[in-house]
Amino acid sequence: MQKKLLRPGCVATMLLLTSVAAAEIHRDHFDESGFDLRSRPHWDVADGAYYGYRVQGKRLVSVYAPVVGVGAISADKFVGAKHQGETYQRVSILIRFPEVTGGGYTPQFHLVLNWQGGSLFSSCYRLSLRGVRDFSISRLDRAGKEAVTSGWGPSGATPLKTNQWYRLTLEKKGRSLVGSIATQRGEQVAEAQIVDDGEVLEGGNPVLLSQYPGATRSLELDDFEYELSNRQNIVAAAVRRDTGVQLDGVLDEPCWQTAQPAMGWRSPVSGLNRRSAQNAARESATARVAFDADALYVGIRCPLGSAEAVAAARRRTPAEMFVGPTVELFLDPLRESRRRTGLGPDNREMFFNHPGPKIFRFAVNVAGGRYSELMGVSWWKVPWQSAVEIGETAWVAELRIPFASLAFFEQGAQGELEAGWDTTWGVNFALDGRTWVSQTNRQGYPVAMGEVRGIGVDPAPHRWALLHGLGPRQVGAVPLVFTVVNATGVNQRVRVRAARTGRDGRPLGDFVIQEAVVDKRWAHGSLVLPLHTPGDESVCISVEEVDTGRVLLHRPVQIENIHVGVGRWDRSFYMEEERATLRVVLGPAIQEPRSLHCALRAVGSETVIEARDIEWTPARDCSVSFDLRAVPQGSYEVEVVVQGYEKASFLAPLQKLAARHGAVQYTDRGTLLRDGVPFFPFGMYYVERHLDGAFLESYAAAGFNTFLLEWGSAESFVAKTREVKDYGLVPIVGLHNTNEMRSATANESDYSLENLQRGRLPVAADTIRMLSRQMGDSMLAWYTRDEPNESMYKMVRGLHDVAHATDPYHPTMTVIFQPHLFPHYHDATDILGPDIYPTFPGGSVSRVGEAMRKAVRDLQGKPILAVLQSFYPKGRRMPNRAEFRCMAYLSVVSGATGIMWFSYDYNGKMAEEHPEAWRALQELAGEFKQLGPVFLSLYPHAHLQRAQLGMSDGLRAAVWQLDNFRYVVVVNEVNQQQGRVKLDLSEVAGARDVEVLFEDRTLQRERDGSLSDHFAPYDVHIYRIRTDAE
Repeated sequence: MQKKLLRPGCVATMLLLTSVAAAEIHRDHFDESGFDLRSRPHWDVADGAYYGYRVQGKRLVSVYAPVVGVGAISADKFVGAKHQGETYQRVSILIRFPEVTGGGYTPQFHLVLNWQGGSLFSSCYRLSLRGVRDFSISRLDRAGKEAVTSGWGPSGATPLKTNQWYRLTLEKKGRSLVGSIATQRGEQVAEAQIVDDGEVLEGGNPVLLSQYPGATRSLELDDFEYELSNRQNIVAAAVRRDTGVQLDGVLDEPCWQTAQPAMGWRSPVSGLNRRSAQNAARESATARVAFDADALYVGIRCPLGSAEAVAAARRRTPAEMFVGPTVELFLDPLRESRRRTGLGPDNREMFFNHPGPKIFRFAVNVAGGRYSELMGVSWWKVPWQSAVEIGETAWVAELRIPFASLAFFEQGAQGELEAGWDTTWGVNFALDGRTWVSQTNRQGYPVAMGEVRGIGVDPAPHRWALLHGLGPRQVGAVPLVFTVVNATGVNQRVRVRAARTGRDGRPLGDFVIQEAVVDKRWAHGSLVLPLHTPGDESVCISVEEVDTGRVLLHRPVQIENIHVGVGRWDRSFYMEEERATLRVVLGPAIQEPRSLHCALRAVGSETVIEARDIEWTPARDCSVSFDLRAVPQGSYEVEVVVQGYEKASFLAPLQKLAARHGAVQYTDRGTLLRDGVPFFPFGMYYVERHLDGAFLESYAAAGFNTFLLEWGSAESFVAKTREVKDYGLVPIVGLHNTNEMRSATANESDYSLENLQRGRLPVAADTIRMLSRQMGDSMLAWYTRDEPNESMYKMVRGLHDVAHATDPYHPTMTVIFQPHLFPHYHDATDILGPDIYPTFPGGSVSRVGEAMRKAVRDLQGKPILAVLQSFYPKGRRMPNRAEFRCMAYLSVVSGATGIMWFSYDYNGKMAEEHPEAWRALQELAGEFKQLGPVFLSLYPHAHLQRAQLGMSDGLRAAVWQLDNFRYVVVVNEVNQQQGRVKLDLSEVAGARDVEVLFEDRTLQRERDGSLSDHFAPYDVHIYRIRTDAE
């Protein structure tokens, strides 16, 4: 039997039950200067106040500013609109205290609603702030007494900060009054609430009122907002299990009969006023909401006024989104619209006081075309379904939106997840410009929301946070790293899946987290996405229960700039080198030989300086060289055009600088060069304050050549660097822990781009500029961040870019302890420092080698500086000599090109508290001083470089050549006896006599070239074999 459309008569019976009043929002941003506020048409000085405010520097200050004397009062009332019985009111203002006195309680400010006139301190609702210390909300009676009050309470966990903006909001809904203080990012710091069972104050005006019990600088105000509305709401219906919802565009299931309709949609008019609340002459569209355990359902009936309109609707195509008849759904599950603030001069613009408001937009046109986005994020595409049916008098859009697609929960500053949604959501609907509530801004979003109540779904199963990052993006292999954070209240095993967005939804891989993710804890993972098309791609990451397959979370990820390949120069920058060699690596999707055209140009120029054509094959490295002798200093790039991918060329930037003493470059094999000479860093953390006198001399004499310089002022850094310079020590400068950087921002956990640009990055540039000028010839690198997570990428990348722009002569360094994050930070650092601490007893040193090998793969030719354990946590012990040696030599065997130890004095001064450990590290420093040039050399036969040489499990080896010697380092990475082991050195040509370095013994190889030796737990042997010069 064919289903029938819901009859129009079913809608008409509910018409009088739905409020149609509009939301009215008035704003003032004080963008002009030089006049008293009362001269504005919407403001007037409050009765009883001689003076008010003036506009200065695009903000409000007292007319007495800059310094306001004792007893002064400033008060202005907003007369641009008056409360006339609306059920909801909200007044809001930004406030900043340049200075406080009186123990932090002066000056005082009152944000007032419904002031009835007369005394400034009577007959009103108000939010009162006593300086930066405390606040309250209250209703004052006609005598000025507090008839109802919340009492004074703290204005936050700590006092408000001076010179920082906060938003004060006072809301009245019926008899309920709520006052709050929030940061500009929207993070609430304090809230108070009262219920007034007494006199209800109608009408009146909002008032801005400042008091100065003591003399102080004027407080500052900005971004005023006043909202009047009748909260329009509907009630959602639960879907019956026995019937469900068949998504077919026909609203005949029982839930659609019981769901309350949203009616009385308004025609678009200019501005926001009460006239826009009048019903349109023609029949309104209607919308209903239903839900089951997994999804939200929305049914929207759109009238078609004539047979001609029906025929025209049938001729429409899915591609005609927003051209032909189109319905839109706006969902605000977390009530983001309730903490809105106007930041623009136009009332038709809706801005938010925090980044990334989670308001979702879904659109369907009469032909079934679909569109979705997150507010401000057009590429945000999540799974959802829809169906359309065109009837004789109307067309119907039926939507199903999984709760997993709306589960966008983020971590706060302390790592906690924001609260889940409750039973009331913000919602709005639109049809070709006609909206249920309010008007739309220029981006098509309504400036106010209605409510849908009764969504009785537990959000807890969906309360997962997903942090993600991307590694080097090449066709065929795009590394995706992620962390899932469990805030569901139960331990749970989950699977993370990736699929292409859009209708094909092609799977791209999945990752099962083997152990249950503990509630309020997290787990890491990674996937390599087989994306074969250069350019931009969108994928959807889903988190689902392993046992049931239930999807808990969908999260879209936009992947930009997937390249055909990448170019790696043999120097990170050039100075006086005559030639520059570019090694070209194409993505794994390319398996056949290709011709490449490589053209060198100055950045921004079309003139080709030199062009080369080369052939690339998957079986070998492909390199091309350019003559730099006639190339002046400047910024250049080589455009590489790959046969078959002519429209997807990629660039390899090249920089030629003036020669400078102390410059630090690195090669495409990860070798650091200081003044053009290979340099193997070997140093310590937490040793800088001990580097003086005899200890400084002994530290350098042992073979240490660097240390981390941090926890001080820029001035102290310069002094320490000059002090150690004559001892051959070149520090790694802890940029993130200079006094200047630590004071650069009031919120250390705020990694937003705005906060970085306002705080850290400008200070970083100034600090780098000063330090590089005074000690640039005597330092190694800029240490930008210690152990960042996914959310800190913008900060680390920003510091990396600032360092390169300010001081291109020194690389950056970032230390990461989570191996899954290595590829994510590939383009945000020059040197990667994996810090993997086995912890003894019981720890596995093999983890160190695994991490170093992964870092070498993920960083693709950049230096890897191993950060190794020389401390112990409570209840454990210091590593012993064998463990120190195993960690160090396993790191270089696995590809590290430098070593740092954490730390010298974490458990007390090592030389005094742990003398055996200190002697072991001094011994290693001496060995690495001798072997550093070896470890930075290349064996001429690449297939033997760091290859396993026929060994049993648990042994790792690498081979190097320097001068007339080959060096073979073999490491037992497990805490087990290996007994006597036969090593296949048949391909390592050379003498039969083999010197075992640092052991005062010699072995002899068999005629087949093999060598036998004994390996104790964590044992290391270094063999030197003399060869003829090659």
